[in-house]
Amino acid sequence: MLDLKSSFDSYTRVAKGLFGMSSLWTGKDHLVYVRGSGILLPFSEEYRRYRYEDIQAFSVVKTSRLGKGILYGIALLFVGGLLALMLAVGGGGSIGIVFAVLASVLSLAGLGLLALLLRHLILGPTCLCDIQTGLSKARIRPLDRYHRAKEAIDRIGARVRESQRDLPVDDAEGGTAESKNAASTAISEPFGVPGVVRPTFGVFLVAGLACLASLHLESPVLVAGTMAVVFAASMLLLLSLVASVRRATPESIRTILWSLLGMLFLLVGIATVYFLVAATRNSAYTMGIVGPLEALAALAVEGGVVLYLVFLGLGAGLFIGALVGLIESTRWSRQIGQAEVGLGLAGAGSEKAGIREKSDE
Repeated sequence: MLDLKSSFDSYTRVAKGLFGMSSLWTGKDHLVYVRGSGILLPFSEEYRRYRYEDIQAFSVVKTSRLGKGILYGIALLFVGGLLALMLAVGGGGSIGIVFAVLASVLSLAGLGLLALLLRHLILGPTCLCDIQTGLSKARIRPLDRYHRAKEAIDRIGARVRESQRDLPVDDAEGGTAESKNAASTAISEPFGVPGVVRPTFGVFLVAGLACLASLHLESPVLVAGTMAVVFAASMLLLLSLVASVRRATPESIRTILWSLLGMLFLLVGIATVYFLVAATRNSAYTMGIVGPLEALAALAVEGGVVLYLVFLGLGAGLFIGALVGLIESTRWSRQIGQAEVGLGLAGAGSEKAGIREKSDE
């Protein structure tokens, strides 16, 4: 399989499908659509090249995402119902190792379904996107979400308009006329960093430190505080992901946000499995609210070296990811602000030049 980015530095990826099966790349004077075929991994790939000057239109049609959302919801309710039934039948401290294993499997399955449902909701409306030239019309599979398709088409459209600026177009009488500068009339969504992103990274810094502290200080109160901070961070993270998907946001910031969500699910999933196993050894951990807090507070002692290192890595990962995200979002905000100031000064200069020309006339 050919990686256009590593093979040719002039290509920039603007969209990627699930598991990297298909992708869309912009080159200097043409667009490349890589269409893969296979299961989970692309076993074969087909390359289609479209010169910017040959592209006539992109068509985007919204489709319903209700069916897939209902499917995820029903599966989640089914798994949650089975887990609740098992916990009710288990009878607190009498649960055995087999029960703990089955409950752990159901818990991980439920978290996986919840992650898929959240991803489906965060990415927004689904759509179908086609590219049309004078000779063909093809479906662009990576552009299956409306907001992502709109952002990609805005980026590609600027290159298309630039390439077609000087092409002759048909006038109203059937003749030809030189085209006007179409690129100057196109208005794209401004590039920026959503306001909720930096507070999210800030709360995740605190959450990472709290996870590391609760791992080394055996305190149920500290564990309860850590859980509260992690919950607040997760809510802000969902808002940040929704905001970054629905507006033009730097890809590096989106990647960090998705990485934090993945680490958060790993943290919750592994903690759940640990608690279910620990409850089979000590029935006191199932008593009220304090029991689970005491079980999590004793993780470093009862979980073993491997589990300690896993949680240490996840806590450090949350802190480092949030720190890198905070630095990236600050850097991008500064660069975007400077660019906007530069554009404003250039516009003011052009306006003054126009007024001076009129006065000279």
